[in-house]
Amino acid sequence: MESAVKWDTHGDFERLLVALLQAGRDESNRVDESKAYEDAQKLFDAGENTWGTDESTFTQILVTENFHQLRKVFEKYNEIAGHPIQQALEREFGDDTEKGFLVLADCIESTPRFFAQRIHNAMKGFGTDDSELIRLIVSRSECDLALVREAYCQEFGTSLVDAIQSDCSGAYKDCLVSIVEGN
Repeated sequence: MESAVKWDTHGDFERLLVALLQAGRDESNRVDESKAYEDAQKLFDAGENTWGTDESTFTQILVTENFHQLRKVFEKYNEIAGHPIQQALEREFGDDTEKGFLVLADCIESTPRFFAQRIHNAMKGFGTDDSELIRLIVSRSECDLALVREAYCQEFGTSLVDAIQSDCSGAYKDCLVSIVEGN
């Protein structure tokens, strides 16, 4: 997979994807408040507080720390910079690298909300992106679909089941509803 990514991408985006593929993330739930402040300061210094951007600092921190620690880093970053990390990512990066870091940051902040938004996007507008909707529902069904269902209702003011029932039809709808209700 790594060679395919290297073949198809380049630059900062390639380095971000390769780092994610290498799966070096701390899997604990440990949160170290002082390290969170240090990492937030490193991110600020590597981006907004300097000329140019040190992409490797962003990659190293966002790819290796556990999500609980990174949520604390984001909180500290907001205190230091006066705005969310996403705003810095938009300013400091461009194109695919920006999108990659923004997706990563959104997923870190709330994985269920991230997937609720993706499911909503698959159903909004004219026509449903059926393959995307199926992939999202099935992929989350074994881990956190109940949380995604709750996040969907909070974000969009309607239940995920109701959204599927109004957007889909037939056996396809029944299957998706069964998966969602089964969690």
